[in-house]
Amino acid sequence: MRMKTYTKDEFDDLCEIILRVTGNRCDAKRLLRDLDGLLLATGNDKKCSQRSLLWKEFSEEDLKPSEKAKLFNQVSKADNPLDPEVCVPDIRPEFNAKIGNRWSARWKREGREQKPTLRELTWDGLSNSEKSEVRKMAHECKRLADPLLPL
Repeated sequence: MRMKTYTKDEFDDLCEIILRVTGNRCDAKRLLRDLDGLLLATGNDKKCSQRSLLWKEFSEEDLKPSEKAKLFNQVSKADNPLDPEVCVPDIRPEFNAKIGNRWSARWKREGREQKPTLRELTWDGLSNSEKSEVRKMAHECKRLADPLLPL
């Protein structure tokens, strides 16, 4: 499905509507430039540019929710959930954010110098309760990735 290609007059009309809605708190020229850039990047400029190819490559979701949930399930059951072979790049940023959100404040209160990131953590350096928490966080990520999966 292709998006509509807008003419200059249609851009002006869109910009006018947005200006009215925002109470003139919008830079109209910049908005037009950004909209034009978006159309160029998405390939709606009626030519197949390098920009449009990159947009299409990076705008597609890499994993289906069920695939992502399966990867998080493997992490939750692995001997070493922090192993890069188990916690693969497809899910690593999300899992890293989960750990950071859960532990940053606590670790700061405890006076730990180390930051709770996958880059800094080692499985052997964690307490048994922290290891259990890591598994629980992986399970939570699995449930968030695909809530339709059975428990």
